[in-house]
Amino acid sequence: MKLFPILTVIANIHIVLASLLTSEERQLISCQMAVLNQHFIPGRRLLFSLPQTGHNATQQRAIVHTLKSSYDSHVLDFMLKTIHHESRWHLCVSTPDDESSSEPTSEVEGKIDYYLVVTTPEHTDDEISENALQQFGSFQRLRSWNQRADFFVMVTGKTQQPKLFALKLFDKLWKSENIMNIVLLVPTYDNATNKEEPMAFELYTWFPYRSGHCANVQEVTILDRWIITDNGYSFKDVLLFPQKIPLNLQACPLKVSVAGSEPYVFRHDIQDGNIQKYRGLEIEFLHIVSKFMNMTLVYLPTPAGSSVSQRTSILMSLSFGELDVVLGAFPMHLSILEFADATTPYLQTVFQWFVPCPTPVPRIETILGIFTVPVWLTLILVLILTTATVCFLGTRSYESALYNSMTRSFHDVWAIFMGVAVARLPRTSRLRIFLLIFLSYCFVINIIFQAFFVTFLVKPGFRRQISTFDDLMNSGLIYAFQEGTEIALNSTTYYDHTKLNLRRMKCLDHEKCLERLMISQDITMISIPLQAEYLAFKLIPIYKRWINVCFLNEDIHKMFFVMYLQLGSPLLDRFNTIILRTIDAGLVDRYWTMLKWEYHLKSSGNSTYDGNAGDNDLYFAFSLSHLKVTFFILFVGYILSFIIFVGELFYATLSKHRK
Repeated sequence: MKLFPILTVIANIHIVLASLLTSEERQLISCQMAVLNQHFIPGRRLLFSLPQTGHNATQQRAIVHTLKSSYDSHVLDFMLKTIHHESRWHLCVSTPDDESSSEPTSEVEGKIDYYLVVTTPEHTDDEISENALQQFGSFQRLRSWNQRADFFVMVTGKTQQPKLFALKLFDKLWKSENIMNIVLLVPTYDNATNKEEPMAFELYTWFPYRSGHCANVQEVTILDRWIITDNGYSFKDVLLFPQKIPLNLQACPLKVSVAGSEPYVFRHDIQDGNIQKYRGLEIEFLHIVSKFMNMTLVYLPTPAGSSVSQRTSILMSLSFGELDVVLGAFPMHLSILEFADATTPYLQTVFQWFVPCPTPVPRIETILGIFTVPVWLTLILVLILTTATVCFLGTRSYESALYNSMTRSFHDVWAIFMGVAVARLPRTSRLRIFLLIFLSYCFVINIIFQAFFVTFLVKPGFRRQISTFDDLMNSGLIYAFQEGTEIALNSTTYYDHTKLNLRRMKCLDHEKCLERLMISQDITMISIPLQAEYLAFKLIPIYKRWINVCFLNEDIHKMFFVMYLQLGSPLLDRFNTIILRTIDAGLVDRYWTMLKWEYHLKSSGNSTYDGNAGDNDLYFAFSLSHLKVTFFILFVGYILSFIIFVGELFYATLSKHRK
C-alpha cells in the first residue's frame, strides 16, 4: 500500500513539468515521440545523447541540475521522462563530458540500434556542427558504438539556413564516421515576421548514390514537415530510414588496393582496362561483387616493401579513408577489426608444416625387402642343411654319383630351389621323399616371392614419411621461415616453431621456397596448402605429380580470408549478400578448377614427356625398364660364373704342371 503514494507523487511531478512546457515545446516532444514510435522498433537499444553541459556529470547525476545551456533543462528532462515512461526500448543516456561513458560498466551488451541526439545551438551554424560532432565523438569511446545504426538528431534552436546546416553536418559525419542512416530535425522560423517561435519542424536526410553523386554529400532531401499549429500537425506516412544503397550504383568508383601472392592475386601488366589488371581467387570475388553492384574498380598501386609492410600500409590507407576495399590473403583478426570492417569469410585455410614427400624406394632395395633379414638367413640355412642331408643320404645308398658330393648335391638343391629340373632323378625312396618335401617347401616360398616381386616391380612404394613434429625435429632439414608468417604465429597460441632445433633460413620469396621444397626437398616451412596445390599444378607435369609437398598430421592455425572495408562502410551488407550467393553457387570453385586445368595444360604442353604410361597411370604397362633388377642379377650371375670358370681353368692348369 506504500507504493501508491509514491506513484502519486511521481505522477504529480510529471504533470507539473508538463505544465511548464510551452505549446511549441510540447509539440517538439510530440514530434520526437512520433518518430520514435513509428520508426524505432520496440525492444531494441536506444541511446539518448544530451548536449554538452560544461562540467562533469559524475559530480551531479540529476540531469536537471547538470544541463546548463541556452535550451531549458526541463524540456530535456521531460523528453527523457517521456521516453522512459514508454518503456519500449532499452534506454541509455550519454553526454559528451560524462567520463563514465567510457567505462565498461556503463555499456550495454551488444551494439546500439538507435541514437537520439539532442544538440543545442550557439551562435553560428558551424559552432552548432562542432557541438554535434562532440556528441558523436563521445560515442566512439564506447564498445557499443554502431555507425550503421539509425540516427535521429534534433536541433533545439534557431539556425540561419537549415538546409545548409544539414548539408554541412551530414558531410562531416559521412567523411569522419561513414554515418549514412541519419535524419535531422530542424526548427524553421518565419524570417518575415522575425518571431521567436518556430513555425514548423523539418526532417532532412541525404542519399549517397542519388543523381550520380557517388557517396558525396551534395544535396539534402526534406522528408517531412511538422507544422506547428494550435492542434499540431502530425507526420505523413513517410519511411524515414529507407534502404539508401540502390541495387545499381551507376558505375561509381570503388578504390581498391591488393596484396598477397598467387593464386589469390595475379598481377598483370595490362594498362588498358583497369578491371583486368588483376585476377585470382580473391579478385574473382571482387569482380563478381563489382559486376552485380555496377561499380568501377579503381586499383591503386600496391606499396613497395615486404609483405608485412605492404599490408600495414594498405590498412593504414584504408583507416584514413583513402581506400574503399583491401584484399589479398587478409585473415580475419581482432586487431584489424578495431579500425576496419570485415566481410563474410569466403576462403578457409590453415597454416601447416610443409615437409618433403617420401621418395620412391629403389627396386633393388624393395626386392631385398620382400623378406626380412631373419627370413633370408633362414633360407640360406635351409639350403645348407638340405645340401648336407642330400649328400649324407646319397653316400649311404646306391645313388648316382651326382648325390655323393657336397658340390653336386648343392647344385641339385639350388636347381630345385629355383624351380629347375635336376640332372638325374634319385633312385632310393628315402631321398625321393626328402626331395619331394623340400620341393613343396620351395614351391610355397617361390609363390610368395613372385607375388611380392611383381607387386614391387610395379609399385616399389615410398620411404617413411615425416608425419609428426618429433620426426621433423630429427629430419635434418632446413627451416625456411617467413617474416609475415612468424608475426602471424606470434599472435596465436602455437609456439612449437620456436623450439625447432633445425638450421634456419630466411625465405624472401615464398614461391621460390615452395619450389625448392618440391624439387630439392631439403627444406621445411610453414605455409598454406592451397598455395602448394597451385604451385604443383604450375611447375610439375602431370606424369610427375607425385613430386609434391606433404604435411604434418596437425593444423597449426586456422584462418578465414576476408575483404576489409572502411569502418562503418554502408556497402558491407551488399558485399556480404553477394559473397554468400557466390559461395552457394560455386562460382569461385569453378574458377579454381578452371585455373588448375589451365596450368595443367600449360605444364603438359611445355613438357618433353612422350605420353607413355608412367608410374602413376591407372593402367600399368610392364616394360623392360621394370626388369632392370632381373637383368642386373643375371649380369652379376654371368660375372660370377665367368670368374669361377676362369678359376677352374687356372686350377686345372696348375694341377697338370704339378703332375
